[in-house]
This record gives sequence, C-alpha cells and structure tokens, in this order.
Amino acid sequence: MLPFLSKCITLIYNLPKCFVLIGILLAKGLCVSAQSFTSSNLPVIVINTSAGIPVPDEPKITADMGIIDNGVGMRNNISDPFNNYSGKIGIEIRG
Repeated sequence: MLPFLSKCITLIYNLPKCFVLIGILLAKGLCVSAQSFTSSNLPVIVINTSAGIPVPDEPKITADMGIIDNGVGMRNNISDPFNNYSGKIGIEIRG
C-alpha cells in the first residue's frame, strides 16, 4: 500500500463518523491523477469566455460556444471543427 494512502486510511479511522465521507473523498482524490481531455464518444461542447474570465453567478455574460458531434460511432476530438453549433451564448452560474 502507498504510504500516503495508509495515512489517509488512519486519518479516516480516527475521524468522527460525520467526517468519514469527507475523509474517503480526500483519500480518493489523492490517488487520482489529472487526465488530459482529447476526445470523447459523446459530443464535445467548448465554451470560451472573453479573455478567459470566470463565469459569474450574476450577471449573465456573453461567450462563444461550439459543439463537435461527428455522429454515432465516431470519436469527437477537441481539435475537430465545430460542426453542430458555433456561435454566441449568454452564460451564468445557476443553482
């Protein structure tokens, strides 16, 4: 077992029961590495905000959106041209 995972398990065991779920999520997060997204079997939706600004809760901002959907059984690569939608959208965080 990896040393940091052993420490996480010890930490989880010693936590009050209400914090066990949080501990499990933390332990799982330590064992996962970042993945590069390059393609998908599902349609790919790309949203670009002006100058890369974050999407706010209010007010709605204008952004560019493109959808890549090469059809059933085809991979959709992030480098493919937008072939289903390419245009302006209004976006804000909801919920």
